[in-house]
Amino acid sequence: MRAPAAPTAQRGGLRAAVFLNAGTKRHSARLSRSVRGRDARESATTTKTKTTRTTRGLAVVRAEQREAAPSREGEVLKALSTIMDPDFGMNIVECGFVKALKIEGNNVSFALELTTPACPIKDEFERSALERVSAIDWVDDVQLTMTAQTVQANDTRPNGLKHVKHVVAVSSCKGGVGKSTTSVNLAYMCVSVAVAAVVVLVLVVA
Repeated sequence: MRAPAAPTAQRGGLRAAVFLNAGTKRHSARLSRSVRGRDARESATTTKTKTTRTTRGLAVVRAEQREAAPSREGEVLKALSTIMDPDFGMNIVECGFVKALKIEGNNVSFALELTTPACPIKDEFERSALERVSAIDWVDDVQLTMTAQTVQANDTRPNGLKHVKHVVAVSSCKGGVGKSTTSVNLAYMCVSVAVAAVVVLVLVVA
């Protein structure tokens, strides 16, 4: 026996439910694709931002490292700054003794200009400077010239003083205190250490 057909309203309701269900699935699929696309774009943007920040960060770090890294000239001066002048109480760099510093490849050359050629610790300065600079890891060769400050001859001075480079003045505010004795001793000392062209000038002040 044939089953009775469903009422028209019921069949219409079933078709509407089917259509609604299909529409809901299509909307859900579109929504899912939209969400996935948005997530992918956000992920790509985030990755790009992180990469950009990382690149910029590395560039900043490298720039800071380059600025912080001392130059070769700075390394040489730093090594020489450990040598102290006992009279001035400063290192030889602060005293301005280091002159004509040149760096060519791994070769270093410079001069030490002392205040007088009769400096009693001249040899010690020379030895210490060579040791300090040679100890720098990239240095292969060191050339050091020892010089001294000199007073240029003045043509307007008397003939007897034209070729004199250094003058030592001995003075006092009264007589009989040993100015002549001091002058003779100074002259003898200068000759004994082979200081050329030194005159001892005695100033007697009444």
